[in-house]
Amino acid sequence: MGKFSNRIIKYQVAVNKLVPVKWHLFLLLFVFSIFNTSLVFFRIYYSSFSTFRFLIWNLLLAWIPYLISLAVIKYSAKINNKIFIILLIFCWLLFFPNAPYIFTDLFHLRPRGDVPFWYDMILIISFAINGWFLGIISLINIQNYIKNSWSLAKSWVVAISALFLASFGIYLGRFLRWNSWDLLFNPLSLLADVWERIIYPLEHFGTFAFTVLIFVFLSLNYLIVRAIVKDN
Repeated sequence: MGKFSNRIIKYQVAVNKLVPVKWHLFLLLFVFSIFNTSLVFFRIYYSSFSTFRFLIWNLLLAWIPYLISLAVIKYSAKINNKIFIILLIFCWLLFFPNAPYIFTDLFHLRPRGDVPFWYDMILIISFAINGWFLGIISLINIQNYIKNSWSLAKSWVVAISALFLASFGIYLGRFLRWNSWDLLFNPLSLLADVWERIIYPLEHFGTFAFTVLIFVFLSLNYLIVRAIVKDN
């Protein structure tokens, strides 16, 4: 038992070096992602159609802000360079909308003859919850870093701003088909679409209605989870 216990301890230390914050949570999220991926592959095997294969890609994109948030926590403790950390947070914000974006994949939910409707419903909802868990935890990590480095008030300003920008980003991705990396590789066209909605808001009422509703939905989710974490 002694040798076995030592091996377990060494394994935990190794994982903690790789994932410095709550490694067991990382593993649960990873298992959840494997479960969801297996649902897609089983669907492909059963129906011979790769209808929801894109969900795997969307979930991979949802992992990016979570992994960046872990990098912020890890390197902020080792590197006394606020500019580098701010750049990491900017990258996190760029990819953060991908986490809750999967909720909009419910647009693809409709009865199909190849598999039962309930299976597709569980599949999409499971992916959406998985992605949003990754997003919530990444936002908690970023907010905690800002709270510890600056102030509680600034951490909430960043958190609420990130949720609003993510809501608008979801609109841009779902309806205008922009991606996170377009801000780097196709910024002029992206900014032109954004600017048009800012200067002509009455002509784009749907944009702001969608953004506000998603913002309220995400914010309430986040506040409830934060309250649960605080109470425990």
